[in-house]
Amino acid sequence: MRWRTPVFVSLLLVLLLPFLVMGAPKFALEAPRSVTLNPKDARILVQEISVTEVKEPIRIKELTVKNNGTASASELVDIQVRYRKESGDWNSITLENLTGINSGITFTLPGHGLTLNPEESGHFQFRVSAADPEMVPVSKYGRSVSLKLGTMLHYVYQERDGEAVDSVSSDWVVDSDPDGIVRAGFEEFYSLSLEGRSLLPGTTSTIGRYVFRDVDANRAGVEVDEIVVENKSVKEDVLVFGEDISQLQLRLRIEEDGEVSEKTVTELIAAPTSEVSISTTEDGWWDGRCSNDCRLELEIAGKLESNGPTPGLELKTGVTLVTREDNGMDGYPFNQEAVVPDASAQKLVELGMEKIKDISEWESGVINQGETYKQRLILSDDDPDAQDFIVKSIKLQNQGSLRSSQVKDVSLYRVHSKGEMTELGSDLGISGSWQSLNSRRAGRIPDDGRGVFEIHYRVVSDAEEGATFNPLVQFRGSEGASNRVLSPELKDTDELTIYPRGAERVEVNRNYGGSPSVPSGNAILAQRLDIMDRDENKLNLHTNPIVIQNMGDATSSDFTKLELYDSRGNKLAERTDLSGLSSAGITLDNLDGKTIITDNQAGNWRSFFIYLTPRSYYNQKSVNLRTTLYQTEGTRDIVRTVKGPSFAIGRGETVSESRAERTVTTREEEGEELGEIEITPRVGIAIVGGVIVLGIILSSQVF
Repeated sequence: MRWRTPVFVSLLLVLLLPFLVMGAPKFALEAPRSVTLNPKDARILVQEISVTEVKEPIRIKELTVKNNGTASASELVDIQVRYRKESGDWNSITLENLTGINSGITFTLPGHGLTLNPEESGHFQFRVSAADPEMVPVSKYGRSVSLKLGTMLHYVYQERDGEAVDSVSSDWVVDSDPDGIVRAGFEEFYSLSLEGRSLLPGTTSTIGRYVFRDVDANRAGVEVDEIVVENKSVKEDVLVFGEDISQLQLRLRIEEDGEVSEKTVTELIAAPTSEVSISTTEDGWWDGRCSNDCRLELEIAGKLESNGPTPGLELKTGVTLVTREDNGMDGYPFNQEAVVPDASAQKLVELGMEKIKDISEWESGVINQGETYKQRLILSDDDPDAQDFIVKSIKLQNQGSLRSSQVKDVSLYRVHSKGEMTELGSDLGISGSWQSLNSRRAGRIPDDGRGVFEIHYRVVSDAEEGATFNPLVQFRGSEGASNRVLSPELKDTDELTIYPRGAERVEVNRNYGGSPSVPSGNAILAQRLDIMDRDENKLNLHTNPIVIQNMGDATSSDFTKLELYDSRGNKLAERTDLSGLSSAGITLDNLDGKTIITDNQAGNWRSFFIYLTPRSYYNQKSVNLRTTLYQTEGTRDIVRTVKGPSFAIGRGETVSESRAERTVTTREEEGEELGEIEITPRVGIAIVGGVIVLGIILSSQVF
């Protein structure tokens, strides 16, 4: 047999490929990092490439350099390429004409390039000089002007005498992160959170905290000429400097050259103004100089007038630094602004509690009838004054559908550090009216402190099933000279749904999904039970016995066997004497331990499968199982009955498609919302073990 040439060549390549790969040198980035450049920066190192794992003599003769970032030739002056063998002297070439840098520039290394023998390594450095700021609009500077160099190295394999035997190009070696060219000044500047602190009339409060850092690749420092403070709030009602705020104090912390220094200046504001400007001077409070890689932390405090400011006025302090950089950019002053984030915008408030938070551990979203719901809250004092808050009264109101008369024994407790509780009020109502509390001592919350409270609500045993409970809570008390100050309203808590003890959710269908491969022969799935326990009582749900009755016209003589399986394929019960199937029902007993549903706040499901084995016959009969679950949860016994779905067995005339209307109530597993869903099952035909089965596909009942 003769080898075909293409097959022979392909086989040869496959055999040679491991040797070719083993002989290829490795080109990789050295210490990949991202740097920041300023206009006029010169010879900043942006990329290093190492050449290692050289197995055969190579000579690197040309390079192709490409910028995968956005900076064009007009924003760059030149790129200096330095290269050497091992730790020898550096050779270099400078690319001054960068036209086409975004598509790739190929150039030849001087002389014979860089020759590497086996086990030798090579190194390349790429240093960039940035153009003057006139070469690009100021608005474009920032991360939108970027460098992301990619380099391809072209080389030849050599014999020992230097003769080339093959010419190869490497893959692109590309920076992992882009390098930015920013406008100079501070490369990082941002506002620190104020944690949403409130402002009180007649107090001095911190209204802004900011950080400015010089983190570029040059060695030049930054000079600050001016600091401008403004209220950047866009709301209609805002605090005004010189009217609501009469004085500013700037506290500056400077970290430079391994040392820390602090500067402070106070500025009185005599007349209303939109901005306050504070200059730096050579012999003043600060000369404005900040050396290379310095860090500034600026804190601004404002003194609020005692009379006049209206509660609700907003302050969102912004600060602008007019900066210059000493790298040749001192003739280009640049404004750099940082503004308090929206989440830390401040408001002028009256005295009172500033925060209220629900920390209740009630994951299930369910309250069982007769159960006591325990709501735990934290009240926090977080204002600039030095006054304690004393809780004196409370307002409670249900925002859900559960009637107030179905909530009893409502009590309020103060929770202490070791878990012990003091009662502050009992027999409270939830109609939304203010109710007085006891024990001033237990109701005291220290200045800038917090207090933990717990409210108990008992839902009566005959409360409306499916009703919802969502309490609104608000406290009132005294702080300093004020006797009727308020906490915020707590009203955005999770809605809870009222259900009886037992399974919170039961679904019936004939869905084979997840069904174990169990009965053989003519057995058919007559009913699938999906049962979920989801509550807070920490009690397992026991089911025993189970009674199964057929509401259709099929009788015990139409079947030979009934079986009950779980989702793991375990047979839990089997009956061959089916007398009573269509009357009192078949009782499956001794199930306890086999049908337990473990308690779970998030919801724990178990599935059970009821199979019937029909006899061979020709008459068409209907099956519609009515299953009664006798359950126990703790000390409570519960009986649940479910029906369906209905289907037909046997042979007969073809049944035309029909619609069977059934309305069931279901509850969303997560949202716990009740809704009426109209399910329209269809009658279909299937052949199971030689018997035609006609049936309705889906039904669902929820408790």
